[in-house]
Amino acid sequence: MTVRTLSDSERQRYEELVNTTGIQVPEGPFRAWAIERAAMIQARTPFNSAEVDRKGVRVIARCLYDDALQWQDVDEFRALTKESVNRWLLQQGRRVKPGSVKTYDQVLSRAGRVLYPQQFPVRTAVSGSRQKGRRASGRSAAEELYAVAPLLSPSMRLTCVLVLDLITGAGLRASEIKDLRGSDFTVVKVGPGHEVVVVRIKGRWGKTRSVPVIDPAKGHRLIQRAHEVGAGSFMPLTSNAQVDRNVVNRVNDALKGQGFPAMDARGLRNRWVLDLASQPGVPAAALLRLAGVGDLRVLADQVEQLPTYKPADLAQLLIDAEDDTQAGAA
Repeated sequence: MTVRTLSDSERQRYEELVNTTGIQVPEGPFRAWAIERAAMIQARTPFNSAEVDRKGVRVIARCLYDDALQWQDVDEFRALTKESVNRWLLQQGRRVKPGSVKTYDQVLSRAGRVLYPQQFPVRTAVSGSRQKGRRASGRSAAEELYAVAPLLSPSMRLTCVLVLDLITGAGLRASEIKDLRGSDFTVVKVGPGHEVVVVRIKGRWGKTRSVPVIDPAKGHRLIQRAHEVGAGSFMPLTSNAQVDRNVVNRVNDALKGQGFPAMDARGLRNRWVLDLASQPGVPAAALLRLAGVGDLRVLADQVEQLPTYKPADLAQLLIDAEDDTQAGAA
């Protein structure tokens, strides 16, 4: 495997991972080589998120590094056989929690599948009853959080308000917030004299979506922050000049420290989705694209929170939609 054999998107992932990922082992050639080969393998696995990518490289690189200490060279084809992976996992089980070993197993199975698909077959999911998704927050939940934000420290107040603006204004998942950069925010003109802030979001599996923020105050705060940071990280950095991977957790720690209820990021996002689905004139196709989902289970799980329509109401909606379509065609 070489850089030349990577696609353009895989090469971009590889280069970013090599430049941003490290492992806590002594400096030396094995360390650098292990990270380089781990990034090469991780770049060929299905994309989930930037943080999952970095975590995957750290696990693969540590496995390659430990193998190299024994054999005095880095060889992913030797270290990532099913037998070698099982032996390494057994060693890790003596020093880390069972949950961590399970995570390592998942990471190395994906990596091993790149080299030895027969040794690491895709596990077949067992069908069964599906648990309902997180219940949408009440309509006043966001307002209450905005109200107590001024009581937090200045830096945490900024973080809290930005997180609220992103979730309730553009429907971001908590996992999508940490990778935002100032360059992901733009302004588009909609009609004469009207401008709207648009957020470009790198979501699950590497898919990108763009979501307009139609609330003027939220849009103003977001674009102002984007101008401040330029192409840098959108969210405030930690004392170590790093992006906090669990920014919502940090906000919740601050809220709890002041005696306030925690922020339910998933509940707030689901409230945004339900409110969007209840807006007249928003097609299901637009809802799927804006929310970055592949189905409407979140609506089916909480159908009782959606508006109810009488036959006459439904008929009027269809008539209005037909009139709008004909007007647009004319």
